Amino acid sequence: MHHIITDGWSFDVLARDLSACYRAYTDGTTPALPALPVQYADYAVWQRHTLPATLQPHLAYWTQQLANLPALLPLPTDRPRPPLQSTAGARVLWHLAPDLRDEAETAGAAARHDPVYDYAGGVCRAADALQRTA
Repeated sequence: MHHIITDGWSFDVLARDLSACYRAYTDGTTPALPALPVQYADYAVWQRHTLPATLQPHLAYWTQQLANLPALLPLPTDRPRPPLQSTAGARVLWHLAPDLRDEAETAGAAARHDPVYDYAGGVCRAADALQRTA
């Protein structure tokens, strides 16, 4: 299951509840799921009242840190930017220099058991490539 649907802890809860529902369905009964002390709407209301004061210093800090960034990242391109930006995606392949590729593979080898590290490593490599280009 993709991590956008559930996290590691929630996956166990989801699997347990889904199994209970399936078992009840096949038995022709109603699933006996534990009652939840709060619903997601309760959490959303709590968060809406609690977070603004907590997040305000963080928001102020990052607003100041990012205030002077350029509107566009001045990356070298092979053609001018279009007047109207599109969100259409594409697949772009490029080859890393052998030494950079070897470093990336070595750094990720120890963490292969966790796909988050592979993803984070990819994000770091992309950020590094953008930094070197800009």
